[in-house]
Amino acid sequence: MMFFGLLLAFVSTGVAALIVGVFFILLALFSINQLKETFGKDLNYTEELM
Repeated sequence: MMFFGLLLAFVSTGVAALIVGVFFILLALFSINQLKETFGKDLNYTEELM
């Protein structure tokens, strides 16, 4: 609400909603891009005791 309210002082409601939506979609895509790929990686982290 704060980001949207701040934008309302400069642009119309529709443009502010568009800016907020694009910002969070880009943030989500960036977050997905930063995830480490686990395909083909050995995920068996259990230790075997002697």
